[in-house]
Amino acid sequence: PLRRCEIELMVARLPLDEPQIVLGPVVSIDQRMLAVAKDHPLAASATTTLDEIAKYPILDLADLYPRHTAEAYVPNTTPTGRALHRVRLDVADISELVILIARGRIVQPTIASAASRFAHPNIVCIPISDLPPSRAALAWRRRDPDPRLRAFIAVARQHLRRGRSRSPA
Repeated sequence: PLRRCEIELMVARLPLDEPQIVLGPVVSIDQRMLAVAKDHPLAASATTTLDEIAKYPILDLADLYPRHTAEAYVPNTTPTGRALHRVRLDVADISELVILIARGRIVQPTIASAASRFAHPNIVCIPISDLPPSRAALAWRRRDPDPRLRAFIAVARQHLRRGRSRSPA
């Protein structure tokens, strides 16, 4: 939507390396999680790893994100070199994804702040221990002249700086 000029500003999952997009301050840092069916073998684990996840199909995110962002969000291989089993499925919205997970057809990496989107009585989310936290930042088109956008970004930067200075060390 940002590239198509449908919106002026968005929060984008990092990394995002596009010359026409400017990245502003980081607005969130999230633990990586895995959404699985309650009766899935991984559901009883306190945490999981990419090597464990590689044993099960995950949704290919290529249609949702630029390739480099999708690969950073969910790498193609595990730290030991195993390929993740990506599957292409026709998923129109989050509710269809939730049903696929709840029925045990796939497992799906996500982030802690998005876990509520997977709210279903047959889904649990468990931490992925060998992925770094996922970061998201404000993003806007490089040559957008709208003064309201510039004002919003300035306020956001100030607010985020103030919030970081109050955070415990």
